[in-house]
Amino acid sequence: MVCTFEKKIFENIATGYCVAAFKTDDEASVPQDARSKFVYKDKKIRFTAVGYGIPATDSIDLELEGKWQTTKYGVQLVIEHFAEIIPASIEGIISYLSSGLIAGVSEITARKITDRFGLDSLSIIENEPTRLAEIKGLSDKKIEKIVNSYAQNKSLRNIVSFLSPFGITLNKAVRIHERYGDKAMEVLNERPFELCDISGFGFKTVDSIARKIKCKPNDKMRIKAAAKHIIGEMKSEGHVFMDQQELRDKCFDLLNDDLKNISVTHEEIRESLIELIRAKTLVNNNGCIYSPYMFKAEVELAKMIAARTFVKSFAYPNLDSVVEAAQKRRSIMLSNAQSEAVKMCFRNNFSVITGGPGTGKSTVLKVVIDVYKALTGRDDILLAAPTGKAAKRMAECTGIPGARTIHSALALNTDEAESDVEIEEGLVVIDETSMVDLSIAYKLMKSIGPNTRIVFVGDADQLPSVGAGNVFFDILRSECVPVTRLDTVFRQSGTSRIALNAEQIRLNGTKLLYGSDFNLISADSDTEALEILKHCYLEEVDANGIDNVQVLAPFRARGETSVKNINEVIREIINPFTGEHNELFCDGNKMRLNDKVIQLKNVNGINNGDVGFIKSVYRDEDEMKHAIIEFSDGVRADYAERDLEIIDLAYAMTIHKSQGTECSTVIIPIMMSHYIMLKRNLIYTAITRAKKKVILIGEKRALMAGIHKNDSTKRNTQLAERIKMYVDEFSGKDDTK
Repeated sequence: MVCTFEKKIFENIATGYCVAAFKTDDEASVPQDARSKFVYKDKKIRFTAVGYGIPATDSIDLELEGKWQTTKYGVQLVIEHFAEIIPASIEGIISYLSSGLIAGVSEITARKITDRFGLDSLSIIENEPTRLAEIKGLSDKKIEKIVNSYAQNKSLRNIVSFLSPFGITLNKAVRIHERYGDKAMEVLNERPFELCDISGFGFKTVDSIARKIKCKPNDKMRIKAAAKHIIGEMKSEGHVFMDQQELRDKCFDLLNDDLKNISVTHEEIRESLIELIRAKTLVNNNGCIYSPYMFKAEVELAKMIAARTFVKSFAYPNLDSVVEAAQKRRSIMLSNAQSEAVKMCFRNNFSVITGGPGTGKSTVLKVVIDVYKALTGRDDILLAAPTGKAAKRMAECTGIPGARTIHSALALNTDEAESDVEIEEGLVVIDETSMVDLSIAYKLMKSIGPNTRIVFVGDADQLPSVGAGNVFFDILRSECVPVTRLDTVFRQSGTSRIALNAEQIRLNGTKLLYGSDFNLISADSDTEALEILKHCYLEEVDANGIDNVQVLAPFRARGETSVKNINEVIREIINPFTGEHNELFCDGNKMRLNDKVIQLKNVNGINNGDVGFIKSVYRDEDEMKHAIIEFSDGVRADYAERDLEIIDLAYAMTIHKSQGTECSTVIIPIMMSHYIMLKRNLIYTAITRAKKKVILIGEKRALMAGIHKNDSTKRNTQLAERIKMYVDEFSGKDDTK
């Protein structure tokens, strides 16, 4: 049906979803029983249509295809496909070029183009763009902008039109265009499962697109995409490998889901998995299926750790006296365990210090640094941690200002990047090592020189890394690396209820101490808990400032006490709407000037977990909105609106995302509705994020149930076993052992 746009009724800028009014002369395309409802006095048929990326201009006609549906708003056309019909007249071309769809073209510029090229103007822009230089006053830069915008507009609209029935957002369509350019439609029509390689495209979404082009359910392309998707999901759940039978079963369930009959057999799945393994797309190690990278990372990391245990450490005969002198210089007295931890660092090339909050890990690090300088006469020390906040805290507690994030030390701009940095410092100390996943641990160890002394510091009872693996725990479990466990609480002379309760929880104890710095406020429902949480949050922010108060919740997006809902509720109170000019949208997320936000990925020097505030919102020369975000370490970064997919609100955050951070006051909703997530290490991690006060809101039985539930080690990883295996292998080769 050929139609003309009349007006926009509604638009979701983030997704590109639009409700618009159209008019047409094509009476036959309107349902017979509804036709009379649409015909107006001017004999034009007017109707409402809904779809994605609809061009909002009456400068061109559109050919719409779709289905009529009766909704609570009346009869509407749900657009499945649209095509632009550009009028074959000079005025029509001028109107199209200056409609706002093509960047950099005003009506004056459009007339200059048509004055020179007439009815061939669009063909010239598309096929002979260099000829635009014949027009006086058009700079090379402006010509490039016009040509690029025209090409992207045409190609992108084809993509949006093709994908509109699947609810694909405009932002995701842009990603497809950026990835494949002019070949995007070819990929969509012939190799749709390649989309699974683009962030944000899950298997089920791509599968629905593939069905549109009549891809057979048992097509090997589909089966292989399902297997790779499941392996990817496995890594996001923290696992390094998957049992081959479990992979086959998951593939079977996924591939036959929503199908009337079983269309993909176990044998077809087995054959496709064999092909993936032969092509080295997957690795089968004794029935354990890995991605090639994760297999290499686990094997090589195990070898490097095992090899470190055989590196001879220089014997310092005066070590005891130097440790004593360091204590006197700092006017402290180490406990036996702390003193042993310091000495262990200099008797071994690689060692580990673990302990909970208030057990003196920071004190040990200070002495280790002093002793290293005294023994070697050098200060070539690298202090690093997984997050910016943890690195900053490390610098503050040790007095060494150069502490860095691991990503910064390895010059990694993204998680996927490889490092070619060679770390040659004499001493490397990594704090919050429980947060380090397999991939980063592998890159780190690969970069450290053979003569460097390495110390890993962390809390083995915290949640494991967000990424795949359980490196810190596996190193401890291997029992091949020297370890000192600090278990005496020193913080605030042993009176901190936070530290004392953390130790109770670690030991599966529920006789917690309550008071001004550790409180449990009863709530019988999620609704009641949310109301109490709002009151407590505002009270604490008023007393201590927004930087010093953090809500931590188990669920990201489920229920009233989820991170998503809490963020939206608190934001409306703390930072209410002040105008569209101060708002930004990206893939359904809304951000505002002055919002507290968190980075979700390691990108360009900004680390996953870094928290900051949106300091300004502006439009660039192409009228695209940008946000300037200032993070807690003072770093400012510029984000185009469409790039805000890696930013989220941070009034509340998940407990997993809070690892490596500390805040004066932590508020934690804890309800039986969270039961599936409640585990001892989750609760332990949450309360140990607080420096001064913990406020638990919810049901005491939920707290008790969580403390008694412990499955912190249930990740598919063989790092500990591989370390043991290589230690035994290297030991057999070493005659001195």
